[in-house]
Amino acid sequence: MTARAAVFNLLAAAALLVPPGGEAAAQVPPDEAWRTVETEHFRLTFPAELEPLGRRAALLAEHAYLELEAAFVDPPDGPIDIVLTDHVDISNGFARYFPSNRITIYARPPVDDHSLGFFDDWLELVITHELTHVVHLDRTGTPLGKVARGLFGRVNAPYPFFPGVGVPRWVIEGIATWYESALTHAGRARGTFMEMVLRTAALEGRFEDIGQAGGASPLWPGGTRQYAYGSLFFDHLLKKYGRERMARFVDAVAGQWVPYRLDAAGEEAFGVPLSEEWEAWAEEIRWEVAALDERLRAFGPVTEPQRLTRGARWGLEPAVSPDGRHLVYVRADARSDQQLIIARPDGSEARTLTRTNQLATFDFLPDGRVLFAQLEYADRYRIYRDLYVADTLGHVRRLTHGARLSQPTVGPDPGFAVAVAEGRGSTALVRVHLGDGSVDTLVASETGVDWAYPQLSPDGRWIAATRWTQGGHHDVVILDSAGRLVHEVTHDRALDLAPDWSADGRWLVWASDRTGILNILGAPVDTLGRTGPVRLLTNVRTGVSYPAVHPDGSWLYFSGYHVDGWEVERTPFRPHDAPPAPEPDPRFAGDDGDVAGEPGVGLRRRRRVVGT
Repeated sequence: MTARAAVFNLLAAAALLVPPGGEAAAQVPPDEAWRTVETEHFRLTFPAELEPLGRRAALLAEHAYLELEAAFVDPPDGPIDIVLTDHVDISNGFARYFPSNRITIYARPPVDDHSLGFFDDWLELVITHELTHVVHLDRTGTPLGKVARGLFGRVNAPYPFFPGVGVPRWVIEGIATWYESALTHAGRARGTFMEMVLRTAALEGRFEDIGQAGGASPLWPGGTRQYAYGSLFFDHLLKKYGRERMARFVDAVAGQWVPYRLDAAGEEAFGVPLSEEWEAWAEEIRWEVAALDERLRAFGPVTEPQRLTRGARWGLEPAVSPDGRHLVYVRADARSDQQLIIARPDGSEARTLTRTNQLATFDFLPDGRVLFAQLEYADRYRIYRDLYVADTLGHVRRLTHGARLSQPTVGPDPGFAVAVAEGRGSTALVRVHLGDGSVDTLVASETGVDWAYPQLSPDGRWIAATRWTQGGHHDVVILDSAGRLVHEVTHDRALDLAPDWSADGRWLVWASDRTGILNILGAPVDTLGRTGPVRLLTNVRTGVSYPAVHPDGSWLYFSGYHVDGWEVERTPFRPHDAPPAPEPDPRFAGDDGDVAGEPGVGLRRRRRVVGT
């Protein structure tokens, strides 16, 4: 197997939470200096360099245990193992029930992730999610199951040993995703990404039925479907019938003598068969999207983008070269390797610039070459991001080795780039010297602050970036070239991501879900690096992100979300004609609400766990 293929296979497995009982997504490095902390209910193991995070994770795990005990069902007896690791530059976690209850957490915070990005605390969110799996899947309700476990132990099988394992994955992931949101102040069921997945499916005629949503279909949205359909269907059920019914449902499934009759379990817990309630829920969503245009017109005209790709699936980060000749974007169509694609600015004559490991991030050098970051093996156990340069013919040269750098950006000086440096569960902004690959720190890593999507202004004076701060603030800020904060462009709990500059440096554009739908916002920038009134540059039905302005200022490019994935699109760039951006959606107004809008069991007594 080639190194590139091995990386792809590993990441394909790690991209989803491992199915209960499945193989581990990746082997943690055996050569670390591992440490273990024991608490009342957990054994938490971590490398010595992650000890502050490890001890904090132990506190968060105990807190999540108490929350789930109060709000869900009784957790299992015996210690639960948690491994915290930082050997792969991705954000993930997974849980297993066999041969014992165990959880693995990747420390990297998903600041750049549209789906996972709505979090107050990455460790809190992922631990709550994975611990919900442990609590749910360990449960057995029949005497037969208890006797079978007593005689044969923890057999890696569903009924009667672990009946929760045999239900559709939308049940398993839906429950965990709902509790990740109900027991924290953020989470995917509170955010806008999962809503976008279902809204788009309804708008474009492919809202899935209860049988389809549990499948492992290669059709978009792939592995996301179980999280999106499951969490928001449970949100519908619990709003309608009461959140205490979740425990009844899990116990109904675990206690069935004739297993896996979901309709019967739904009728016992909610008073209605799940398949019947699913149809009612789907009809509600269809009615909502039928009236969507009327709601959108309150913000301004509905945007009808020009689509430049078909079947891109992951058509991300479109950008036009400084000379205006080439459009480059990321593509992963599930039929070939992930690639950087180069085309004409209208999307025609597309060809592969280079294949990449996973989805790359990139920027143009002043001469038109492409500087990009991709994953590669640092050794047999560690996979880190490094920087590479590709010319227009696809010849690739590696710049760094094991530097853990991503999201590079280049200004007018071809000798250096700014990038995000990752490691130890934190991020920093660094200056990379492109001649020798050496790195200088611009903004050091700091507890409670993380960075993503830096973008140098065309004159090199400013760096726009997404800054996450404690409390779930995902904001766009402007720094000077030395890394000092100049201006906060936004300050709210909406996701504000992927800023970019117009070629004259007079406008800053970025993606934001402040309307409840991912759109592109823009604001004028003065000579002191301060922005003026924010404008709504798009007003779409589905969702858009990764904006970039054509060098001549004629077009605004972005990735548009559809029922088959992300496609490259564009619309005329006319910021002066755009309406003012509305205030953030009410869901972003505070941090004390709940998924269902009312505090529930375990939330009224909620406290934050801060520090180590």
